[in-house]
Amino acid sequence: LYRAPIGDPQRILDIGTGTGIWALEMAEDFPNAEIVGTDLSPIQPKWAPPNCSFLVDDAESDWAYIGNEPFDYIHARSLGGSIADWGQLLRQAYENVKPGGWVEIQESETWIHSDDGTCKDAVMVRELQQKLEESSTKFGRRMNIAPEVKGYMQRAGFVNVVDDIYKVSLL
Repeated sequence: LYRAPIGDPQRILDIGTGTGIWALEMAEDFPNAEIVGTDLSPIQPKWAPPNCSFLVDDAESDWAYIGNEPFDYIHARSLGGSIADWGQLLRQAYENVKPGGWVEIQESETWIHSDDGTCKDAVMVRELQQKLEESSTKFGRRMNIAPEVKGYMQRAGFVNVVDDIYKVSLL
């Protein structure tokens, strides 16, 4: 569910929670923590445990948390193609995480690579990748944002930013 060494968090924010499954699982794992999941679509279940709530909210708008108690841990996953201004999103995360807290962004690169260079032979896949990059850039919400998240976090003020990269086999 997470990679950050979060210890015993009291408040957790899940940006772009979608169905809410991640927030629900975190609520089960951390029953003493308040878990807040936000999303544009109200598709989360109505039967959440008492320590988990869902809000319809646009992460790209000004956050309503300013002035309230900050979060120990802020989580976002698979928002590539959804965010126009990653700099603003991560500045707001920085402003709303406790000193010593953690912000974890989990993104997948949308480009396919191969260790032996054989991906160059997958002409249609490479064309799809290029069209996805072009169209998402024109739309103003790039899909292939994963390689740039670390830089956005550092410019927002985060320190000790770690970029864990995992190879995933498609075969």
